[in-house]
Amino acid sequence: GKQPEAAELLGKIPSGGAPGVSALERALDNNNTHIQFEAARSLANLGQRNERIRDILLHQLSDRQGGARREAALQSLLKSSLIDSLGTVALLNLLQDRGASRDLQLLAARALGEVEVDMPRLLKELQLVSDPAVLDMALMTLARKKPETVTVLVEMVPDTAVPRDFRQAAAGTLGEIAGSNENIAVVLRRAVQRDMLDEAAVALGRMGRIENIIDELATYAGHENAAYREAAVNALAAYAPEDPRSITVLLTARKDARRNIRSRAETALSALASRHEQVAAALRADLSAGNEMTQFAAAGILASGGLADDSVVAVLSRRMNGEFNPASLGETAHLLLKAGQQNSRAVAVLGDALTNSHPNVRNAAAMALGRLEKPSRTILNGLLETLKDPDESVRSTSLASLRKVGLQDPRLIDALSALTIDSVETIGEEALNALTVLLKPKAERDLLAMLAHPLSGHRTAAVHTLALRDSLDPETVQKIERMKSGEERPWVRLAAWEAGMLIRERHYKLSTADRLRQRADSLFQAADYAAAGQFYARAAGILTGQEYRYTTRSDSLQAGLASFQEARCAARLEQGNRAIIPGLQQALRLNPPLGDTLRAETGRPGHDWGKLLDAPAFREMVGK
Repeated sequence: GKQPEAAELLGKIPSGGAPGVSALERALDNNNTHIQFEAARSLANLGQRNERIRDILLHQLSDRQGGARREAALQSLLKSSLIDSLGTVALLNLLQDRGASRDLQLLAARALGEVEVDMPRLLKELQLVSDPAVLDMALMTLARKKPETVTVLVEMVPDTAVPRDFRQAAAGTLGEIAGSNENIAVVLRRAVQRDMLDEAAVALGRMGRIENIIDELATYAGHENAAYREAAVNALAAYAPEDPRSITVLLTARKDARRNIRSRAETALSALASRHEQVAAALRADLSAGNEMTQFAAAGILASGGLADDSVVAVLSRRMNGEFNPASLGETAHLLLKAGQQNSRAVAVLGDALTNSHPNVRNAAAMALGRLEKPSRTILNGLLETLKDPDESVRSTSLASLRKVGLQDPRLIDALSALTIDSVETIGEEALNALTVLLKPKAERDLLAMLAHPLSGHRTAAVHTLALRDSLDPETVQKIERMKSGEERPWVRLAAWEAGMLIRERHYKLSTADRLRQRADSLFQAADYAAAGQFYARAAGILTGQEYRYTTRSDSLQAGLASFQEARCAARLEQGNRAIIPGLQQALRLNPPLGDTLRAETGRPGHDWGKLLDAPAFREMVGK
């Protein structure tokens, strides 16, 4: 039962040793395919090369049910330079295998740079790859490692017999690596005039050669085909927005029948409005146009571009108070918020909208005002009033906005206290959560006093705030115990009972998690990674589990550490990316500073994460 593990361990002996190599070679003939694979993999890792080892590794690589062993086989083939013509065929089959994981296919795409093969034939085979990201990786790898690739791609880009998606990928690759190559620029300019406007224009933009095709793009921007118009506008907005010819196109495109084209043009124009009077003048003229949509579009661009005068605010105000569609209202409120950075009247419009007769308007205004960094007293008063709004969505939004602006006001505590018994349960829970945040800085003696408050919301908030403390003064705990039986007022006794119960529950949670972590640490030190990983997982589950009412920031940080160590155990057991990466992602989500730890570890030799370095998800985590 231990033979596969033994074969793997023999393969980790640096020198190999004649007895170890002999044992592994004998294992190649074992009837158990798992033992064969581990022996072949270990021999390859020791630098041994022969057809038998290659065939076993290729067989494992081709096994669609192989899981993580497929990746291990490919790594070993690469390490030992065993990829010959048969290996190249296996790589191509893997790249065309729709059932293979993207991580494995990306690794295979990078491996193409290590093979010797007829380039036109290889590129023809790559036309069958269905995943655009994998195809991009394969072409980029080949173009950078094998110069002859570029010559073949240049021939394929204008060839309409080649599948369009492949030609698109080829154009993108050429744009990335071409530099100042005039021949490639010529090919891409020709492609603009064929059926690859978008990709070729982007590639030329990356090369810094977009000025050569602005006239062609301007022509396509007026094409009856919306796809051509969109591609032209996208390219001009991205790579040549300051050119007068581009500005003319963008001003026209802002009135296009297609919303996505209008949106792209508007975004570009908002960045140009403050620097080009031609743009600002055209937009100001639109503010008095007969079409309300044209007025609103112009006001939005000017507000986004930092030119929100009173005429802009007036248009946005009419829109805010005359539109009831939630999506449109949200967009208008956002623009008013932007305009408020230059014109205080815009924020006043949002404040007035809190009392609009339509709940959708009130809701949109409350949501936008929650993004203010320093709301005025008038705005804060308006948000406090909307906590009593008859519409539950408005109450909920106002509560969320007040939490964002961090209002430290006694009136907010009273308002939230009243909301804890809201008819909508979720609003009551949100109010209680907000109260515990507001009360967190308070001293224990103040929270004890609140247990006797006449309003139930205050008492409930004090109970839960006390229970959230990682540690309490023993005297505080004793006072709560005495209040449970010695207090005359029944509501105070009830609050004390609830506080005592939650405090005991939290103490049990923390002590249990601590015991599990200590046990996991001991097992980790003893190199029992399988058992250690299980205990780390249990500790993280206790700290974040739903059986406990609250998870504090401290709980999340500790749970993140436990998940990080669980992933480390999986890495040392070489369980494969699917067993390791989700654990790491959870660890960094719970404890973001662990990202720095991970990056620091990957910069040192002999770290635990070596087999993950080729996985895109891992590289994203470490910023590589």
